Amino acid sequence: MESNQEINDVQSLAEKKGASLFTIIQKIISRHPIMFIILLWLLFVVLPIGNRGLWAPDEPRYLQVAWEMTHTGSYLVPIMNGEIYAEKPPLFFWLTMVAAKIFAFETASRWVSAFASLGILLLTFRLGVMSKDEKTGLTAVLVLMSTSLFTLLMTTGNIDITLTFFTTASLFFFLKWDGRQEKKFLVLAYGACGLGILAKGPVALLVPWLSFVLWESGKYFRHEKASFAHLAWGPAVALAIAALWVIPACIAGGREYTRTILFRQQFGRVIRSAPHSRPVFYYFLNFPLDALPWFIVLAGVAPVIKNAVRDRQRELLFFGLWICTILVFFSLPSGKRERYLLPLYPAFSIIIAHIVARWSRRRDTTLWLRICAILVLVILGVLMLFPAVVPILKDRFSVLSIFPFDLADWHLWGIYIPGVLAVGLIRQAFKHLHVRQHRVACNLVAVSLLLGFAIVQLYYIPHVDRVKSARYASQTIRSILPAGGSVAFYGRRFDNGWNFYLQRAKIPVITDEQISHHPPHYDLIILRKKDLPKLKKVMPLTRYEIAAVQPVGSKKFVLLKLKSAGQAARCTPDKRPSIFDGSITVNAT
Repeated sequence: MESNQEINDVQSLAEKKGASLFTIIQKIISRHPIMFIILLWLLFVVLPIGNRGLWAPDEPRYLQVAWEMTHTGSYLVPIMNGEIYAEKPPLFFWLTMVAAKIFAFETASRWVSAFASLGILLLTFRLGVMSKDEKTGLTAVLVLMSTSLFTLLMTTGNIDITLTFFTTASLFFFLKWDGRQEKKFLVLAYGACGLGILAKGPVALLVPWLSFVLWESGKYFRHEKASFAHLAWGPAVALAIAALWVIPACIAGGREYTRTILFRQQFGRVIRSAPHSRPVFYYFLNFPLDALPWFIVLAGVAPVIKNAVRDRQRELLFFGLWICTILVFFSLPSGKRERYLLPLYPAFSIIIAHIVARWSRRRDTTLWLRICAILVLVILGVLMLFPAVVPILKDRFSVLSIFPFDLADWHLWGIYIPGVLAVGLIRQAFKHLHVRQHRVACNLVAVSLLLGFAIVQLYYIPHVDRVKSARYASQTIRSILPAGGSVAFYGRRFDNGWNFYLQRAKIPVITDEQISHHPPHYDLIILRKKDLPKLKKVMPLTRYEIAAVQPVGSKKFVLLKLKSAGQAARCTPDKRPSIFDGSITVNAT
């Protein structure tokens, strides 16, 4: 009897263990949320950090600046292609140089973004805890990590992630001060703004400061005591920090550099048409797409949020104010890019976390989360099935030939491990939605999205890199370029990472006017394929041959190689002229 009872107890325990494995994992995560966040960061940010080359538009340019600053010793004034680079302050480049002391230089800027993204995640967690509890903070982190734009940029060497870290830190310290009224938190809030200025300019101060102004002004309507004094001395703290670099940099860079960084770069984009010119309403149309899938939840329960704002629910008011300030502020200048809105995403994710926690019994919340889960399931299906249909489609669409379908390739089979796991998590999410456990379902959907991101990193990114990065085209150049050979750009400078991969601090640019006076003598010329007919009009290619045509990003580049002396002699009966004797002539062929 006793032995049978023991057997039944063991079987019952085993069944319980099998049934409650998910619950056990949940409890472990709830007890150690910080460790779980760091684990996710290691898996989805750090692990794939070196699986590709430099991708334009920003990553190669910023890395090139840091690389040249390292080799020239110009630590105050950034340098790009041998010339002063006045478009950005130096903090991101300094951090990249520090990272390059520890990691490979090619990935150094990505490590800066990786650590900045970890800081953002931890600050978002703390903000969620401050506004409600640890579960809300963890949900906010998972939502933020799985939001499409943030997911993309946290593994890319870009300044916007660094800026977002400082603006989020400013938000965090301001809320700490607002709750405790300890002046040290205000100093830290404006100090973060000052460091943000060194990363990307005055926008790092203007956006938080405007939010603080609106928040203090709104206290009158909430019958709270307002404090306006810090709105005067706070910016002085931020500007004093920035001045530690600005003053010596202006002295070292000269009058033109001073004029550029203080006026043209900071105010010129507002008063004149800037690059990436977009209409005023651009962000109101694109933000919903960049914030997928979680904007679906926000839009679905918008009436409930409206009631919360009307009822002056304090924890939602500030984050909503932060989002609206950034949306309006960046909508006014003509120059707009999706990544400019990145500083609002921590506040956006916290609002989503509040929605799934606060209105967990509402049917509409269940509906919109279910739509999110279905959308993620569709994305996962496409990612996993796409390699199987490539052999069928690549004859019709030649661009798909970059994705091989090789059964021996571990990348191909590697995508199905996270894929199957993600589908299993979505299945669990539907079960929890059925009983309206919205927070758990939201977390499961977010982790499923991260696993989908892992599929992209495992299979898609390495294959796309062969046509996206200049790494492989540079390898071709090194194989055909003679030792000590010279390289030039035609028409304009190309910021695809050519300088870094070819290890050249300066690659000169030749123009039509220069060619008309002195035909080029460089061993290799890099130009866009579409510019080749234009070059042929000013310089018949009697002394050059097309060595290769290489795709880099969305463009195709032609590599023109200088012919050997014997080849040049066969192309023209004249003696090959010297570029130094002033008697250069080009025979038409």
